[in-house]
Amino acid sequence: MIELKASAAVTIQVPTIAMGGGGVDVLQVIADLIGVVQELAATTASHTHGGGSGTPSSSGSHSGQASRAGNLQKQISGLM
Repeated sequence: MIELKASAAVTIQVPTIAMGGGGVDVLQVIADLIGVVQELAATTASHTHGGGSGTPSSSGSHSGQASRAGNLQKQISGLM
């Protein structure tokens, strides 16, 4: 384990890196969150509304993506 304290910018170059604690890898959570955002963008781009208005036909996908994003937020928030 390496402990690093710095008052200026630090550059670390390694093949792989993990950050976090309590079994949560912050970088993996960020990568997962980017995946959820990509899915949300794709779902939003292709959604339609039946009958011209109201709830979109993809509302179930949107709800699932919102739930996944909320769970990822809880993982990160637990470290702060």
